[in-house]
Amino acid sequence: MTKMISAVQAAMELAELGRSLGLKVDIDEQAPTFQRGAIMSQDERYRYAIWQTWSLDPMMAMGLLNPSTASHLIDDPTWDRGRKRAGRSQSPRFGGVMYWNAFAFRATDPDVMMAAADPVGEHNDAFIDAALTRSAMTIIGYGAKGAHRGRADEVKARIRALQVPVHYLRLTKHGHPGHPLYLPEALEPTLWEFD
Repeated sequence: MTKMISAVQAAMELAELGRSLGLKVDIDEQAPTFQRGAIMSQDERYRYAIWQTWSLDPMMAMGLLNPSTASHLIDDPTWDRGRKRAGRSQSPRFGGVMYWNAFAFRATDPDVMMAAADPVGEHNDAFIDAALTRSAMTIIGYGAKGAHRGRADEVKARIRALQVPVHYLRLTKHGHPGHPLYLPEALEPTLWEFD
């Protein structure tokens, strides 16, 4: 079940999980409620979570395919799109956005990620669970490549086990949740009731 906590509290709990696992936790705190953070493996090959908070309203999460080279200080187009979506939502209002990915291996090209020996990452499932249970809304958008190595089914099993609602913006012709970067910004989240 989802915990109704502030975006700032959700981010603090993610950071604590990262520290407890011996991961690299980077936080740029510019004010009590405005912070940007990222959790990566010590060698930075895997990124398990990235977030930005701006108020004490709840967190919105986006579960995508795999992380790019964005960090707590460096944006990319996907990061910018999610921040805009969370920031313009009025009902519900969000105080931040966090990203998790089906695969934690960092690569700007999904084919490079898919060729990795371990594209998922040792601690990824712990952060998926943490994000799902600390967000007021989660939008899934891993696309067709999320099915690589059966991972989409594994992620859906985690969602079912946690009994949390998730949303999508548009499904692909094969029923996969489309990546937000390649969809119109005006699309509204739809509850995803998968089998």
